[in-house]
Amino acid sequence: MQMRLVALVAAVVTAPAVAAAPLVLAGTGFAVGGKTARFERTPKAEAIAVATAALGKPVGQGSHGDCGSGHTIGYAKSRGGFELSFVHGRLSGWTADARGPATREGIGVGATLAQVRKAFRDVGTDAGDEANGGLGPSFSSESGPNGWLDGTRPQSKVISLYAGTTCIAS
Repeated sequence: MQMRLVALVAAVVTAPAVAAAPLVLAGTGFAVGGKTARFERTPKAEAIAVATAALGKPVGQGSHGDCGSGHTIGYAKSRGGFELSFVHGRLSGWTADARGPATREGIGVGATLAQVRKAFRDVGTDAGDEANGGLGPSFSSESGPNGWLDGTRPQSKVISLYAGTTCIAS
């Protein structure tokens, strides 16, 4: 009996891990595998379930209060710097602050501004002069996500991405 138990444990420990489907970011929501969560349409529980398939269960949930949008913004934080935002119980936005999730064009944290401009032709930048109340260098796009940069040169790196209604400064 003891030998069988050891063999069973060894088989479980050495079994290959099943890779989770990647989380794919978009300016209108996100997707994992064949499931899509869209802003203003997807209920909170469903959006969390879709993200959980790629990132595991949320590590924190709560609300930010009114962040300037006129609404209390709820959130669900996942490991690895990904946060979902909710208004009135529906997905309203997301924020990605670490490498991992990326757009289908490959844009994620660590991409260069040149790569962002190649992927999304309508990108504009803002130096975000912090001395005058700005939040730092950023880019925006109607066709993709928005983000924060470590500068505004072509080789500057994306340090955070976001889309939809989120709470950037909480």
